[in-house]
Amino acid sequence: MSRVLLFDIDGTLMNAVHGRGYRREIRAALESVFGTAGLIDQTRFDGKTDLAILREALEPAGIPASEIHRRMPDWEAGFIELTHRLSAEAPLFACCPGAEQLLQRLDEDTRFDLSVLTGNLERMAGVKLAAVGLDRHIRLRGAYGSDHENRNELPAIAAARIAEQTGQDRPPADFMIIGDTPRDIEAARGFGMRCMAVATGHYSLDALAAHEPDVLLADLSDTDLVMDSLLG
Repeated sequence: MSRVLLFDIDGTLMNAVHGRGYRREIRAALESVFGTAGLIDQTRFDGKTDLAILREALEPAGIPASEIHRRMPDWEAGFIELTHRLSAEAPLFACCPGAEQLLQRLDEDTRFDLSVLTGNLERMAGVKLAAVGLDRHIRLRGAYGSDHENRNELPAIAAARIAEQTGQDRPPADFMIIGDTPRDIEAARGFGMRCMAVATGHYSLDALAAHEPDVLLADLSDTDLVMDSLLG
C-alpha cells in the first residue's frame, strides 16, 4: 500500500514573489468585499486557515463571524480574480526550492499518493497550484480551509476523503503531512500522522525543531534525501 503525502501549499510548495504587492492587493480585495480590511496588515497568515485569518483580521473591525461566513464566496471570487490578474502581468508565486522536481518524482513513484492539507479555501488552492504548474501532480482531493476553520480538524477530513476516493481505509501511520509551520506538526500529531517540516516559510530550523517533527529539513531541494525520509 502506498504512503499518502499531504502537502501544505504556502511556504512549503510555493511562496509569493516579493515586490508584487500581494498583501496590498489582498487588503484592497477585503475592503471591496467587507468594507474594511481590519487588522490584515498585522495578521500572520502562516499555518492558519483562511477563515481563521479573516476572523482575526475582521472581527476587531466589527465584522461578525456570521457575516464573514456569508461573504466567503464573494471573498473567494475576489481573491481568484486578483490572482489571475496579477499572474497575467508577471509570476505572482514561485515554487520553493526543489518542490517541482520532488513532486514530479513522487508522481511517477507508485509508493506515493499525493494530496494537500492546506488552510486555503479549495478553489484558491487549485488556482495557486495551477499558477506554478504543480496542480497536475495532485491527484487526490485532500482537506482545505473551506472544510473547517480549525486546522487540527483537517487530517481526519483528508483521511476520510481519500479513503472514499481510493477505496482503501488507511491508518494514520500511512499518512505524512509536509509543512512549514508548527501548526502542521500539531495537526499531524493530533491525528497520529507523521510530519516532515521544512524551513522554507517564516519559521527557522531551530523554531521548527522545538516542536519535534518526525523529519526536519531546510528545504526540499535534495530529492533523494527527501524521498528516503518520506519512506523512513
